[in-house]
Amino acid sequence: MWGLGRLAATRPDVLRVRDAPVYLPPYLESEDPEVRGLAARASGLLKAIEAKARLDALKADPAQFTFYDQGVLTPVTVGSLAGKALKQISIDH
Repeated sequence: MWGLGRLAATRPDVLRVRDAPVYLPPYLESEDPEVRGLAARASGLLKAIEAKARLDALKADPAQFTFYDQGVLTPVTVGSLAGKALKQISIDH
């Protein structure tokens, strides 16, 4: 899921052409908070409207994990990533 997010950040067109946003919502239901959080991040980067309802429900998810980005490890919550994803999706809609 982390790699999918990296690709979504740099080449979202590659993933959109392959309908990747349609496949993300089930991962937002994962028991693993890291999978949920990274799926939320990828959903936002891909502006996956399909994931909006589930992302809205995840805004209150307090589960925390360590996120690696550009050489830095940062503690994040699933809820914070879901909230950011919703903002990214709403920019164009």
